[in-house]
Amino acid sequence: MIIMNKFIFFIFLLNLSFPQTGDDYLKQYPFNKSYEKMNLNEIGYKNFYEGYINGFLRGNEMTRNISYSFLSKFFESKDYNLKVDVSSRILRLEINDRTKIIKEWCIANPNKVHLPFDQILFLSYAVLPFRG
Repeated sequence: MIIMNKFIFFIFLLNLSFPQTGDDYLKQYPFNKSYEKMNLNEIGYKNFYEGYINGFLRGNEMTRNISYSFLSKFFESKDYNLKVDVSSRILRLEINDRTKIIKEWCIANPNKVHLPFDQILFLSYAVLPFRG
């Protein structure tokens, strides 16, 4: 158990030292492959990135909700909230559509794929129109 905890802690520190980028995403995510045709590394990367995307969106949604309830007490305008709200821009999109949007954004913006993956997510979704 102690060895496992040390291993998990090491992986956590390694992730902090080398954050994922858009370039990593393009190289590692197994686009257009079914689970049956993926090796273990590809399955791991698929699960990692899809979990990262879902976690980012849940965090964005929570921030939006807190921001709406807090700022609405003090300001009449919600313009700021609209600018940072990316979760409402991808409502009802499946994970395959979400990953495709990120890939297309990275290909269209090769000079920005060096950015951390959370920034890539925000930038790729922030340009989309709101979905009601």
